[in-house]
Amino acid sequence: MTHISITAVVSLLSLFNLLLMLGVIRRLREQDSRIRDMSVRNDPQWRLPSPIPGIGELIDEFTAETVDGAIIDHRRVFGGTVIFLDASCDSCHDRIPDIINWAKNGRRENIFAFVNGHDADKADMIAALNPVAQVVSDTFQLHVTKSFRVRKFPVYLTLDPEGIITAAGEDFHALFKASAR
Repeated sequence: MTHISITAVVSLLSLFNLLLMLGVIRRLREQDSRIRDMSVRNDPQWRLPSPIPGIGELIDEFTAETVDGAIIDHRRVFGGTVIFLDASCDSCHDRIPDIINWAKNGRRENIFAFVNGHDADKADMIAALNPVAQVVSDTFQLHVTKSFRVRKFPVYLTLDPEGIITAAGEDFHALFKASAR
């Protein structure tokens, strides 16, 4: 084979390779657009639930007993402030002094603290919060926590008189500087 024929064969192979690559690129672009159309971001069915309830949501029904023996239901927390804490959560323990300082100027009957965890672990937390809030020792079934759709701790909420969440967050200072009791 001559030099010219070898060059021609290599050129044809390069051209064929270029055409194949353009076809592959076109197919990848088509697949990318299909994937974007089916994206998790665009399909609520595949979205992970938020770890905290959203503003504007209505809470589900529940009934619970406070550590003082009072029975409260979902309607009782309407218009109040609701705090969810867990005994195994370090940041929950860190916020207790802030919560007490904030709540001591408020009305105890409108502040609700739901404390999760083992009884022995949450005893100090309950004792500290009980003078300033109505405290419920939630069980590991998280009955009340599920009614509010809380999936992590700590969570701080305020509700309007109809039971709609008006403020929700994980940052105590940001939430309670922004919202009035």
